[in-house]
Amino acid sequence: MPQEEKPFNLLRWFSVLSLLSISAITVFSAVLLSRLLSEKMIQRDAVLTMEFVQTLLEDQETAAYFGSAGADPSSEVLENFFEKMASMPEVVRTNVYAKDGTIIWSNDRRFIGHRFDPNPQLEEALSGRLAVHSGESGRPMKPEHVFDEAVPYFAEFYIPIWDGGKEAVAGVVEVYKSPVSLFREIEQGRRRVWLSALLGGLFLYATLFWIVRRAAAVIRRQRERQAATANELTRLQGQLVQAEKLSAIGELVSGVAHELNNPLTSIIGFSELLLTAPEPGSIQKRLKIIQSEALRCSKIIENLLAFARREAFSPRETDLHALLKRTLEIKARPFLLDDIEVKVDFEDSLPAVSADESQIQQVFMNILNNAQQAMMEKTDRRTLVIEGRRKEGFIQIVFKDSGPGIPEALLPKIFDPFFTTKPVGVGTGLGLSVSYGIIKAHGGRLFAESRRGGGAQIYVELPIEPIGVPVREGAEEVAGAPSRGDRAVLSGKRILVVDDEAHIVEMIRNALLQRGADVTTAPDGPEALAWIERRPFDLILTDIKMPRMDGVDLFTSIIHLSPDFSEKVIFLTGDTLNPRTREFLDRGGHSFLAKPFEIEQLLDAVLKKLNPAPNAEPRKGR
Repeated sequence: MPQEEKPFNLLRWFSVLSLLSISAITVFSAVLLSRLLSEKMIQRDAVLTMEFVQTLLEDQETAAYFGSAGADPSSEVLENFFEKMASMPEVVRTNVYAKDGTIIWSNDRRFIGHRFDPNPQLEEALSGRLAVHSGESGRPMKPEHVFDEAVPYFAEFYIPIWDGGKEAVAGVVEVYKSPVSLFREIEQGRRRVWLSALLGGLFLYATLFWIVRRAAAVIRRQRERQAATANELTRLQGQLVQAEKLSAIGELVSGVAHELNNPLTSIIGFSELLLTAPEPGSIQKRLKIIQSEALRCSKIIENLLAFARREAFSPRETDLHALLKRTLEIKARPFLLDDIEVKVDFEDSLPAVSADESQIQQVFMNILNNAQQAMMEKTDRRTLVIEGRRKEGFIQIVFKDSGPGIPEALLPKIFDPFFTTKPVGVGTGLGLSVSYGIIKAHGGRLFAESRRGGGAQIYVELPIEPIGVPVREGAEEVAGAPSRGDRAVLSGKRILVVDDEAHIVEMIRNALLQRGADVTTAPDGPEALAWIERRPFDLILTDIKMPRMDGVDLFTSIIHLSPDFSEKVIFLTGDTLNPRTREFLDRGGHSFLAKPFEIEQLLDAVLKKLNPAPNAEPRKGR
């Protein structure tokens, strides 16, 4: 089965990603706006400074001196101009450059006569444009960015000076300002920008979060409704599967009744003959016949109960060939009576698949029932061929019947629910539909073809699981294959047998006594508890359904008396189809023997419990 995908947590991912995205956008916007604000405000101050300088030049007609050859910077006119510029508010230094880039005057005499290259702002001013630059005195970008005063921030303006005809740049005035009030306004503006960006980002995040939270709630409710719908569909599908099982069981009732009546007739007849048998030899022969017929009844009931058992989907490592054989055993008698020949051809060493045995057996039974009903429309030879092979990562099983086949127009419809070509009252029309759902849930394919010349072919394909498929665990049925051997190891073992069926108790008691065991019997739970309090036992065999106190309550009381007894109990039950019984056995991983059982199976189970394999770990329930 594919692993279930975890639901996408929209709210969580939105909270993280949107917070990161909005934070990044907010920071980027704030930085961009802050820089833009600073540049615009400094540019505005530079323009005002340039206008002031140009006004001075015009009032004092100083520009003509820059353009005249051999102008002396120390002349009274120029000196007066320089002094006025240096006395401007917030000015920390003033430099005047000639056309060749040499400083011809400065209020800091150290710079007069020097030339600083490269100086892109100066070159820009010499080309006739206002150049602006700002920085921090602690991190100088040019050699001339050295101040005697403490100047945390400065703005550097390069103002072009035009000659008298305003046709060419005669020089450049460089003004260094430390506009504290301007930088203070810039800082306040930056704070407002950051605050606005932060509040805007928070508002945007809160708005989107509210919207997405509402959307997530709607999606969650839709997902819950979908899950509820899916659960309801699963429940209904389970009911359909069980209904189809009951329908199939109903069709098998007459055959099963006949199957059971035949061996029971033999058992009753030979039992009566034993009562009147004069010679011991004939008794032995008739006893073997009774045993054989009783085992035949047991096998019929075992197959029928396995088919009818209702369980949740629980895949385990499954041999499809062996499962098909068990299913054919159920249909053996009906096929024989209807003169249907079955041929099985499976490739050797086909790998096991991960499948729910009960559900796959349901699929096999539905296909076999359909094939049987289809072939009953023919009076000539009836043959069912079943082939199994490996094909492209799947195990493919093909059922080929010799019936009339399926019309081409009906092939696309045969897996639809309630579609049937049978007369009213025959079948439910759900068999192949339910089977299709089961195979699809296993990751396989189910499809049909109609053969030329008559007959239908149904294909079942199940994916091959890799080695290491987990096997379902639960209650452990300790009855192995019957084996005969020396049972002297039971000598001296104290065994308590608890069952309200006197004949079963007597049979078990005699079987254990013959092997040397010390056997004590009790007809119910209270008497068994009384024996347990009086003497120790190596093993307890107990039925589950008993009057006064059932086997479950008895086990609980035994564990209360001595927890060590939890691994010294084998349950005997013919009620494995009961959900309460099955739940108890599976939950505790308890050992049990399903009735009816053979004496050799009983002895094997007892030995297995008394002499566990070395390093064996106890089985755990589901």
